[in-house]
Amino acid sequence: GISFSSSNMAPGKTGAIWVNSSAAGSLSFPAWSFVGQKPTRILAGKKALLTLMSFGTSNSDVVASWSNSD
Repeated sequence: GISFSSSNMAPGKTGAIWVNSSAAGSLSFPAWSFVGQKPTRILAGKKALLTLMSFGTSNSDVVASWSNSD
């Protein structure tokens, strides 16, 4: 599976991760709040964009969004 983590968060920081999965697996995230549904798995050969914005200094201050490319 894929486990995500975060550090050095501060209000206004943003980030994006392009996920290109060669194998199916589970997804694990810190205590981020997701806009829409939080994904639990990705299939082999799939791609997705994970976007993040921090509104504070802890994991619970991060808002995430997951968009599949297809």
